[in-house]
Amino acid sequence: MKGILPALLVLALIAQLGGMWLGFVSRRMDSPARNGGTLAPCESAGNCVCSEGAKGAASYVMPLALKGQDPRKTWRRLGEAVSREGGVIQTAEESYLAATFRSSWFGFVDDLEARLDTTRKVIHLRSASRVGKSDLGANRKRVEALRKLVQGE
Repeated sequence: MKGILPALLVLALIAQLGGMWLGFVSRRMDSPARNGGTLAPCESAGNCVCSEGAKGAASYVMPLALKGQDPRKTWRRLGEAVSREGGVIQTAEESYLAATFRSSWFGFVDDLEARLDTTRKVIHLRSASRVGKSDLGANRKRVEALRKLVQGE
């Protein structure tokens, strides 16, 4: 019984240092780039969601529907919502937006990308963690929070 508490403290320290290392690594990685005019597909459904993937896939999330709204006005609202939710906009173009979000614990970096598709009258979204196999649903929650802010749901 005597050795259990020190062993648990050592394990907790190792976990803390591992998390800090992964947070450091994620801050040094590059964000994804556009994939031939569309958003890159998710490599893992555990830490990524994208509206340009297969609709039945675990990583699929619905795009933001413009619902007869002015596409440019909605696009501006998305940028404002990203900033309000703690995102740092890295790239803001006429029809493409890239932002990063950092977790408060360990400082893990997640990338958010958006692509305005005026032909289909939607804004496609992709949110992904740079490291790890699971994000505990953080990217899906982020996309849904942005949807509520932009569409007023």
